[in-house]
Amino acid sequence: MLPTPASFDSRFNRKTPAPYHQWRRTLLARSRATNLALGILGSIAALSLLLNLRFWLLSPSDGSDDSIGYFSSASRSRERDYAMAMRGTRAKDFLKVGVERSEEMVGVRHLIVVTGHAVWHGCEASDNAKDEEWILEEYQKGTKSIKVFFEHIRRGVELALKDESSLLVFSGGQTRRNSLVTEASSYYRLAHITNLFNQTLPPHSTDPDLTPIFPRATTEDYALDSYQNLLFSIARFREVTGTFPRRITVIGFDMKRRRFEDLHRNAIRWPRDRFGYVGVDLEGDTTASYSGERMNGYLPYERDLYGCHDTLLEKRTKRNPFLRFHSYYSTSPELAALLDWCPPLRNNGARDVFPGYLPWDKYW
Repeated sequence: MLPTPASFDSRFNRKTPAPYHQWRRTLLARSRATNLALGILGSIAALSLLLNLRFWLLSPSDGSDDSIGYFSSASRSRERDYAMAMRGTRAKDFLKVGVERSEEMVGVRHLIVVTGHAVWHGCEASDNAKDEEWILEEYQKGTKSIKVFFEHIRRGVELALKDESSLLVFSGGQTRRNSLVTEASSYYRLAHITNLFNQTLPPHSTDPDLTPIFPRATTEDYALDSYQNLLFSIARFREVTGTFPRRITVIGFDMKRRRFEDLHRNAIRWPRDRFGYVGVDLEGDTTASYSGERMNGYLPYERDLYGCHDTLLEKRTKRNPFLRFHSYYSTSPELAALLDWCPPLRNNGARDVFPGYLPWDKYW
């Protein structure tokens, strides 16, 4: 409040006024700006601050589409989860610093995931069908698995070329001790060097190394198992496009179809009618493969839906020899609670599906 003018003291000190009249005379006293005006402006500023704070806590982050912040079917507790996630977005959103999304990402809503199973470390496109050009597990050697890996890659590229609203994500971490690259980056490099994307060379150029990079494809370099292939690819989609997908298609072994459709999809509560799976298996008798998948894949995940206990956790640890860690807490903070979710194992067969808010709740 501004000091009371000198004229006020000489005019009103002769008689001490009642408190009400004294305050009234003070507020109405002449000055460059009246004390009453300052009081009104201060009240307006405080009210504006409170309204803006409420909007900041409950509104979606900049650049998000209607796939984020939709509460028609969400409970009040999920609204609070969402508000907390948005606060995390505001605090950690470094995507605005030094990152500019390309125009090709506008309107991209379909996530296509190619799951990695090995590392290709060859140099010549013609050598992609040789075992020695791949870093394989012992059980993969001599089985012609690499032909299936390449077919997974080809199918993923084929789908991406047909759908201009899609983003192709090759998913797989740095899982081999004798490799400096990730499964995902090796798959992407193989797709590029064999020119599956049908990219044309610049005019008057014959150097294949100058072939343009396909803009709607990327890698997810941290996944250590099939559950993370799915969840981390969604987070990577969020990094690249600024939004979450509205539809997902996964390409992998057909014997893993039930694992993805019944278990992983359910674990993240993704709607069935927005999920597709393209399965490609080895040629010949696959009875043993399906039996092994059930014993070593489906049943363990059926008991441990999020892969965070015992055998499945041990597999993740062994597949992470370089101690790599993802960035998705910062770039996809809406998924932070799901990334941390690890319910206890139950002997009665019950499964504790993640109960919190998810950005795709609106699709149900």
